[in-house]
Amino acid sequence: MLAAGKPGWIVFSEVLGHDPADLSGVDYSSYSNQGLGIIVRLNHGYEPDGTIPHSSQYEAFARRVANFVGTSRGARIWIIGNEMNYAAERPGIK
Repeated sequence: MLAAGKPGWIVFSEVLGHDPADLSGVDYSSYSNQGLGIIVRLNHGYEPDGTIPHSSQYEAFARRVANFVGTSRGARIWIIGNEMNYAAERPGIK
């Protein structure tokens, strides 16, 4: 893309869990500094954990998401979860 002078977008999918004390993030700036747009999908986990957690863990997950976004660089578009209307993307579905 870049060699052809055609900047584009990259979608990253990250598994965050729901530990509110986890302050880690990712530096995407090596991509965004090249003119690429960065979209990051933030997941609690994958099947059977669900891309968003059980409702009893929403607050902890929200804090983890905030921590991740706050410490990550180079991204400005964030998607939380994925296809929550699809049973396999919900927590506890096997």
